[in-house]
Amino acid sequence: MALPERVIEAKEAIKNHLRVVGSKDWEEVQKDFPDISDASFWRYAKAIKADLKHEVALASNPDLFTQNKVEASTEQDPWEQQRPNALFRGLKQAQRFQALYADALALRDHAVHGESRIKNPVLFAKSIRIREQLLNAEMSVLDGIHSADAATAFLEKVVNAVAQAAPETAREIMDSLYELQKSQEAKDKKV
Repeated sequence: MALPERVIEAKEAIKNHLRVVGSKDWEEVQKDFPDISDASFWRYAKAIKADLKHEVALASNPDLFTQNKVEASTEQDPWEQQRPNALFRGLKQAQRFQALYADALALRDHAVHGESRIKNPVLFAKSIRIREQLLNAEMSVLDGIHSADAATAFLEKVVNAVAQAAPETAREIMDSLYELQKSQEAKDKKV
């Protein structure tokens, strides 16, 4: 059974995840709380999601193409306070790379006597290959983050320019993009 402090931490993490990412990609949150059973985790998530639907303020959008439909007394424009989802996932990925790279360095340390003599050449070569693979993968993730950031910035500029000229047209564009994203997600789930 999880300690009460861990339950509180889990609930906060679930609430933050729902606000930032939404109701998807739960693996990252769940792996941080192995001491909480799946049944309890999903029960907390369901209760918190219901509570969030009744908040007064509209939840901020995790990216340009996602709108959280939350009942609110004041409506927020869909292009305000946007944070690209890809950026947060990329940062999480960078943390994983750091841990894996530390493991590869530990493997290297095991293959070498001090700083000069190699005691296990096969293990040493393997540590080099692993580190090289990790660096290449990390560069790919960084390129993806940069691309997502550039695309988001460009779309924000486009939407802001349209919003200044015709706010209703900007809202229609954002609604259309939202519907396009929903239909694409539905197709992706079927595949």
